[in-house]
Amino acid sequence: MVLIEGNEYVTVHERLQMVHTNHEKVSIETEIISIDQRSVTVKAVLKINGEVYTAHASEVFGSTEINETSALENAETSAVGRALAFAGYGITGSVASADEVIAAKKRQPGKSPGNGKRNGNGNGNKPASPAQRSTLEKLLGNHLVTSEEHERIVSLLNEPELKMADAKAALDYFFGKSEKQGDAWIKVSPGVLDARQNG
Repeated sequence: MVLIEGNEYVTVHERLQMVHTNHEKVSIETEIISIDQRSVTVKAVLKINGEVYTAHASEVFGSTEINETSALENAETSAVGRALAFAGYGITGSVASADEVIAAKKRQPGKSPGNGKRNGNGNGNKPASPAQRSTLEKLLGNHLVTSEEHERIVSLLNEPELKMADAKAALDYFFGKSEKQGDAWIKVSPGVLDARQNG
């Protein structure tokens, strides 16, 4: 377990150890859902004794030093970690793994994981906005959302102190990530709903 800014996170490695210790029949398959010059999205399908858990993750090439060469591997690791979290492994208040949190903080200028210092207004620790909660609630009626994802959304909405950062991470997962380039917001990686709608 890794402590990051006062919060405990479990690594993907630890989640894998847990599931293989607890079950003899474990299968993990990964698939590249989309890849272009800017980003890559990977799907992971975890099967445990007949139960299936699906998760997705995206990485932007060059967004961090390691993503200069290993964005695909990072996306695959994150997708596997999320699938394990949906199966109940290594959840300590957040579906994100320590690997994901560290990677996300490396993408944020002026922030270093674990030092407890923040630049700007620290919006990530603020409560989720009404708009974020409303959008998450609407996802519950979306036929493209899987049963595992539905359960996770319900779990998020039931958190009395749902953080803005956690809500944003969930919404980015479903709708994709956008970055401000000049005066416009540009989608830099697709969400899982994009892939399912187009598929």
